[in-house]
Formats: sequence, structure tokens, C-alpha cells
Amino acid sequence: MKKIERLFLVFPILILFFIMVNLIWFFEKHTWQSIGSLLFFTYLFPVFCARVVLKIWPIKEGGSIFGGGRGFSSWLILHRIQLI
Repeated sequence: MKKIERLFLVFPILILFFIMVNLIWFFEKHTWQSIGSLLFFTYLFPVFCARVVLKIWPIKEGGSIFGGGRGFSSWLILHRIQLI
């Protein structure tokens, strides 16, 4: 497994961590920055990461084989991003 695949393996947990930190920040200080940051990490950051993955590693047409050390699977990474 490549390093980038390991990073995206914990991507849903990382996003949930960011959301929890922003919720705590929002409850402590009711500011526009806390609301904006919460909305960014909830809705825009996963979409931004998905666009970056598609730009760097486009999905090829046809079947995909997962596992077995056959290379990087952008389809699987996008699936993990959508788990959020």
C-alpha cells in the first residue's frame, strides 16, 4: 500500500476530527469564522480533495482490480472520501 493510500484510509476519521474541533470552537465562540470553518470542513473540503484526486489520478474506463499491490486505485480513494 502506498503512502497516499494510507493517508486516504484514515481520511473519514480525519474529517470527523476537523468537524469535532470546529464544533467545539463554534460552541465556545459564536463567530462567522467558526461557522465558515465548520461548513468548509463539512461540505467543501471533501469535494476539493476529490477534485484533486481526479485531476492527478483520473479514473480509467473499464474494470478495476483492487488489492494485490497492482497500483494506486483512485476509485477506491474516492469511495473513501464519499464515506463522509
